[in-house]
Amino acid sequence: MRSLFLLESLNDVRAEYISEAAPGQRQRKQWIRWSLVAACACLAVICLLIGTEPRENTGFSSNSLPLIPGPSETDESMGFEGRLYYTPEDLENGNPWREGMDIDRLPVYRSGSYDPSEAGEPAGLTESEMKARLEAAADASDAKILQTEKMESLSEGQTVCGIRAATEEGIIQISADGTIQYELPAEGYPPNSTEMTKGEAESAMKALVERYKSLLGYASPRIVLSGDYSDDGSYMWNFRVYDATETETGDILNYSFDYSIFNVTDSEIPEERKLFITKKEGLLTAELLGEYPLITEKQAEEKLLAGEYRTSVPYPVSGADSIVKTELIYREGPLEEYLLPYYRFYVKLPVQDGWNLAEGLSVAGIYYVPAIQEQYLSE
Repeated sequence: MRSLFLLESLNDVRAEYISEAAPGQRQRKQWIRWSLVAACACLAVICLLIGTEPRENTGFSSNSLPLIPGPSETDESMGFEGRLYYTPEDLENGNPWREGMDIDRLPVYRSGSYDPSEAGEPAGLTESEMKARLEAAADASDAKILQTEKMESLSEGQTVCGIRAATEEGIIQISADGTIQYELPAEGYPPNSTEMTKGEAESAMKALVERYKSLLGYASPRIVLSGDYSDDGSYMWNFRVYDATETETGDILNYSFDYSIFNVTDSEIPEERKLFITKKEGLLTAELLGEYPLITEKQAEEKLLAGEYRTSVPYPVSGADSIVKTELIYREGPLEEYLLPYYRFYVKLPVQDGWNLAEGLSVAGIYYVPAIQEQYLSE
């Protein structure tokens, strides 16, 4: 598997995902002047209040926010999550979060697609809901459904985990978590291979987004062009797009939850070349719990160095100088019961026997620290 990556936390945000915001009102207080000292103290308080801008009221006070179960410290059963790179710039992935953003709280959700059996099976939507969304997807791609096939579920209490439809244009499949995948002819598009230059990859991606804009349904599509290295040093492009918004929070949510991935496969037989479009809607069945205060990147780094992190990497963090990259991201998928923001750290690992990497390649292990303040974690 490319880049030692066995995990990957695979756009304007819908209104139901973010609580309505309204300016908060400050209550004026009447003060009684007992003495000159009291009057001075009163004046200082009033000046402080006047000089402070009111925060937006999101409808959730800090006291009313429910506690979030702390995530497990390790994800060893999920394999090794890491990235290969020559320089730190190779780890750029289009994340809209940047250090210094004026964001001190972010929403947390309870996932409606969580699979408690830990089998990773899609869940959330009913069969009738999946049928309705499948028909809408076919309409968006101007495809007539010829026949459908149900994907039987193994989870208790759910009979169908997806529906697969054959159309005149190709295959459309919807999963119970709301993910839609299109399998279409790839005529005219090069594969996501190392043979493409960056310019060629950008041109291919722009053409794909333009051709399938009605299928995507994004008002302001933002293209993310990145890639992964293999052990032998070859490179594979990643084609990703999400709907840009007018807010930093909206961009972070759409980048993490509502995005599409294009993958063009290759074959010596032109008719067998395929274009796969995977359209994610990670908050489709989620319940908003509130907007939670965040810790800073520096505080998260201190927790990382103290061993307070979540990872599938079987190596400890050696020190601050081993941190190659930091970003803020949401983890999503059927194994995440709560969808909360994390600081994701890329930590350079010492080369291990048996890795057989191309000369100059380094390995960055992935470590997560919850980004919400510790008093809101129940464990």
